[in-house]
Amino acid sequence: MSYILPINHSILYFITPLLGLIRDLSKKKQFSISKFLRSPFLTWFIFKCTNNIWVSIIYERWFMLIYKSFYSLFFPNIKKIKQHKKETYEPDTLTSLLSMLE
Repeated sequence: MSYILPINHSILYFITPLLGLIRDLSKKKQFSISKFLRSPFLTWFIFKCTNNIWVSIIYERWFMLIYKSFYSLFFPNIKKIKQHKKETYEPDTLTSLLSMLE
């Protein structure tokens, strides 16, 4: 089977995880080895079923989208996120009043 681009399969397995790693390091300043290895393993597993790397990459992304959507529905942490943003970005009223008096 010929592909549009002559790219080695092992490189394709790590494109999405590398981009995710760069995003996590720039945004959250943290690194998770389990998140990094999850996509290549899942893509490889789907590839063994389909024998098409491009379809495997698309199915892996669809699977992760559905998984993350259901996870956020059943384990909502929106209150935790809102509380963190409130503590981080809204100044304490007493502190802001004192700074206005100075």
